[in-house]
Amino acid sequence: MAALFGYRNWLLSGVLTATSQVASLPVSNLATPHADVTNQWRTASGARSASFVIDTGDTAAIWRLFMLAATNLNQNALVRWIVSNNADLSSPSYDSGWRNAGSLHGYQQSVVIAPAEVTGRYCQCSLNNGSNPDPFLSVGLAYAGPAYQPAPNLAADTAWLVQPARDAVQTRGGQHYVTQRYRQRGWDIAFTSIPSAELLASVAEMMRVADTGANIAFVPFIEGQPSREAVLGLLQTASGIGYLDMAAQYRTWRAQIMERL
Repeated sequence: MAALFGYRNWLLSGVLTATSQVASLPVSNLATPHADVTNQWRTASGARSASFVIDTGDTAAIWRLFMLAATNLNQNALVRWIVSNNADLSSPSYDSGWRNAGSLHGYQQSVVIAPAEVTGRYCQCSLNNGSNPDPFLSVGLAYAGPAYQPAPNLAADTAWLVQPARDAVQTRGGQHYVTQRYRQRGWDIAFTSIPSAELLASVAEMMRVADTGANIAFVPFIEGQPSREAVLGLLQTASGIGYLDMAAQYRTWRAQIMERL
């Protein structure tokens, strides 16, 4: 059960440009931590094919995990990620190729994982969704950058969470009428044997970023169904970082992550 964490999001520090956008909903909105309708990137009416580019300004920028969340993409949507040191995206160090965005069953998100870390100054995400019933494409949240892969697998007591919020009215006849307000996915994350060498370099640094309110990308199972299982949202430590049987070389860590709406 190998997991990935993304906490160095190049969308937050890079320069963003897009082939199409609504003036009030520009691609720069992808640098905000919220996914509501006022913080989206939305293409102009009629544009069901578009792309955006991240310019990090750094030829040594590292990439592995790419995620779109809170989108309006349907089951026919295609996505492609390219990383290159050239502004025209030539001679890419990574090209995912066109693939199904995986936006199924109401999850409205897409996850692409490169086989290994790659470097490059520029990253382009292209979308094509001609069958979308909306006359535009919209993306509320995105992550693109390196990923931390803990040495151990997730502990067996890691658990999937769902926090729904709904209003329910019951009539005198006993009938229930339910209005769903939102449904939020998350995970209770448990590790029981993280090498101490990873603690300050990765876990503590990720916690520092998470404490600022920035979104963290979490993929629980690399070989699973990331577009359904992954969460991009707020992470907080659920208990202190402890020791495994008093062995100084291994640490325990528990956290909880909930998707950002």
